[in-house]
Parts: sequence; C-alpha cells; structure tokens
Amino acid sequence: MLKLWLKANRPRAAVLLALSVLFQAVSAYSLYLISPQLNSLIGGKFTWLFGLALLKLALDLFGNLLLAVNNYLFSQQSQAAIDSYRQNLLQAYYDSNDQWPTADLQNDLVNNLQVINQDYWQSIYYFVNNVLYAFFVSVAILSFNWQLVLCAWAIAIVALFVPKLFEEKSSAATEAVVNRNQKYLQALDQWLAAIEELRRFSLKKVLCRQLGEESQKLEDARIKRQACLSVAEFTQEIVDNIGIVGVPFLAGILYFRGQVAFGAIIAAGYLANGVFSSLQEAFSAYISAKSTTKLNETMLQHLQVQAAAKTEDPQTIIGRGIEVNLGGQVIKYPDFTIKAGEKVLLTGPSGCGKSSLLKLLLGQIEPSKGQLTYLDSEGKEIPNPARSFEYLPQAGWIFPGTVTDNITMYDAKKQSKLAEVLKKVGLDRDFSKAVDLDREVSPQQADLSGGQKQKIFLARGLLRHKKFSLMDEPLSALDQASRQKILPLLLGRKQTLIFVGHNLPLEERERFDQVINLKEGEDFAN
Repeated sequence: MLKLWLKANRPRAAVLLALSVLFQAVSAYSLYLISPQLNSLIGGKFTWLFGLALLKLALDLFGNLLLAVNNYLFSQQSQAAIDSYRQNLLQAYYDSNDQWPTADLQNDLVNNLQVINQDYWQSIYYFVNNVLYAFFVSVAILSFNWQLVLCAWAIAIVALFVPKLFEEKSSAATEAVVNRNQKYLQALDQWLAAIEELRRFSLKKVLCRQLGEESQKLEDARIKRQACLSVAEFTQEIVDNIGIVGVPFLAGILYFRGQVAFGAIIAAGYLANGVFSSLQEAFSAYISAKSTTKLNETMLQHLQVQAAAKTEDPQTIIGRGIEVNLGGQVIKYPDFTIKAGEKVLLTGPSGCGKSSLLKLLLGQIEPSKGQLTYLDSEGKEIPNPARSFEYLPQAGWIFPGTVTDNITMYDAKKQSKLAEVLKKVGLDRDFSKAVDLDREVSPQQADLSGGQKQKIFLARGLLRHKKFSLMDEPLSALDQASRQKILPLLLGRKQTLIFVGHNLPLEERERFDQVINLKEGEDFAN
C-alpha cells in the first residue's frame, strides 16, 4: 500500500519528502539556538542576544509555514492514493468471476481505507518526520560534545527494540477490529434487509438486541486494540524519561569539567527532550503502521484477483442430468441441447424454475447435480462465457444519470443509433423530446412506469448486438400492441435467444424453434 501511495503522484511525494527534511532541519536548528542565546545572556552580549532571538523567531515562522504546506501536500497525496485504490478495486471486482459479498466490498472501500489512511500512511508520514527530527537534533547535540550524543543514542537503541515486543499483539488486535467491523456490516445488511418483516412481527427489541450485540463486540475489539497500544506507549515513555533526565545530567558533569559551555546544559535538556519525544511518536507511528500488516496484505490481494478469461461465444450448450436445490425444493432439468441461433421459449407457472435455468447459464448458481457444458465452433469445451451474454432480468437496473445514459450505458458512440432503437421499442412516443431523454433518473425515482423501464432495458440490449441473449419475461409490463411489435423484432435478430415467457398465445409460441415447458412439480418437457 506504500507503493500505491507513492505512485499516486511521484513528483508530489518527492517534494513532500524534501520539505519534510527542510522542516525538521529548521526546527532542530531553532532549538539549538537556545545555547548561544544563554551564553550571550551570561556574557552580557545583548546585541548578539537580540539578533539570535530575531533569527529564532524567523525560523519558527518559516517552520510553521513548511508544516502547513507539508500537511496539505500529504492530504492531497493520500486522497489521490485512496481514489486510485478505489478505482483499482472496482476494476478488479468488475473483472473477477467471483461473486464478492457486498459487505466485504463496502468494508474495503470505506472502513479499511480509513484504517490504512490513518494507521498506515499517516503513521509512516509521522514516523519519517520524527526520525528526521531526531537525526537533526542529534547533530545539534554533537556540536556540544560527542559523549552527549553517545548517551542519547545508547538509550535510543534500547528504545528501538521495544516495538518488537508488541508488534504481533497489536497486529492481531487490528485484524480483530477489521473482522468485527465486517461482521457488524454483514449483520446490518442481513437484519435491515428484512426490516418490513420485523415491523410486521413487532420485533424491534430483537433487532436492537442483535445489532447491539454485534456493535458491542466491535467496540470491545477496538478497546482491546487501544489497550495494547497504550501498554506499548507506556513502556516507551519509561525509556524516554531515562534519556530526558540522563542527557542534561551528563551535560552538567561536562560543564563542571570545563568541556561544554553553560548554555549546553539547558539546550541539551531541550534537545534531549526533542530526541526522545520524537522517538516516542516515531515508536507509536511504527506500532500503528505495523498493526496494519495483515490488512495491507489482504487489501493488496483484492487488487490481484484473477480477471475473468475472455472466451468466444458458445455454439452449443449441453445440459445433462442437471438438478438445482432451491431452499429445499429440488428442480430436475431434462437433458437439453441448444444450438447457436436457436430461439428457445422457456415457459411454465410462476415459481417452477424458469429464472433458475437462466441463472445456471449465467453461472450465478451452481447445479447440485449434473453438468452444464459450453462448446465452441470446433466442439471443444470452453469456460462459462456468461460475461459475453446479454441478460435482461425480470427487474432490471436503472443507473444514476439521464434516460440516454441508461440506454447507451454511458457510451457516446451509441447515440447515433439511439433514435432508431427508440422507435423499434416504442420509446419514441414516451420520450418525444430531447429534454425528455436528458432528464435525470435514479434507482430511487418512481417517475418511470414499469413499461417504460422495460422498454429502456430492451433498447439497452438492442444496442449491444450480443450473439447470445437471455431474457426473463422482458415483455410482461407492456401492452398487447407493444408485445406484438417487439417480439418479432427479438426473434428476427441474428442471435441465440432463451426467452422466459408466461401464458404466451399459441401463435407467439409457434414462432420459437424450441419450447421448454416446466410444469410445477414435474420435469421439463420439450
């Protein structure tokens, strides 16, 4: 994830590092000036003292400006990295054959990215800046006496080993928070999806209790993680305090031996405090960053999902001994063969498995028994080619955007054929003006009738020119006149068509090459 952050904008990352080095050098030198200021005061050099005070003020103001610019650039860089990860994750999700749980995807896009930003990227930013500050302050102490630096760094080396004592526990605690957050989101999704049913049975207390238990487990995991981090920080503070007291004490001894000036005693105290406070913050940042190790690995793995293989359109689909178990109801399908270009009607009463056959073909569900085989033009078996299928479900999707966007699927190249397609499905009467086509619609809006939505879905499919089409009652919301106009259009296309229809008249049924009739409680019959 660090590489992702750096790649978001390499020049900006380089500028940010350079400004961080400059800022910490300025801050350390400003603190170092305490020593010559005290020596000037004791020596009665008030003009020199005044000049040093002005220099320190200028350095402090310049340092504040650098800090503000640094924080702004870091914020920009992190947001660019977040946007990049989201785009890459959505691309991986889109390309993958796997059906990812919605809660997992939401967790990565929102919560996990927040954890990475706050506990990883920010922690590394703080770690680098504090290590730089400790280095420049050490250089300032070295100008007084090498023994002071040796003392400071001896304690610092001990402090560097402290994080290893807590690394494993903090990482496990962070992973527990992530897992609990995911389970909480899953619980929300499962319970709130059935909110109307809960209301009918007056199960408010059950809802609150179940979600409350998951929420409490999440809070307990967060508290446990914070406790682990607090113990680690307390251990580090003990080491720091030894250094903060020890360095000025050694400076005092060196002063009485005539090896350092008086100002070095006070300045060494401030500088030592700077060393160990920065090391303490660097330690906390290190622990925080390391605690996200497993989360980093998981999120990077999500970006490396194998993309779905591209295959040619099938020439033959063969089903042998297929059974599907739907919540305890077993549907047995007869052996069937569908050739390229055939128009197949799938009919039968509601709830008898028509839509399930389409889902089998799409790979959305797996058969409990039997085998579904796709063959290419040479008779060789190919992987499920569902990505190349045109699919019109019973309830299609309206996307945020204009009516035109929902028909062309945001492809401007298809607008040249828009008028022709609108006329074919009868939408030219519903949206007779350009302003109608430019009207914004959304999944939540109810200002489109069922028939208008169905025509939009049909028009969307006609623009795609797929060679294999699955349609689940695509004309159910249309009037008789529209049905009689559109069905011949669908049957006349040069494509394989599997069409789910309910109570079609005999003259319409006879237009299909093959009719599969599923009767409730029975197998299919061709």
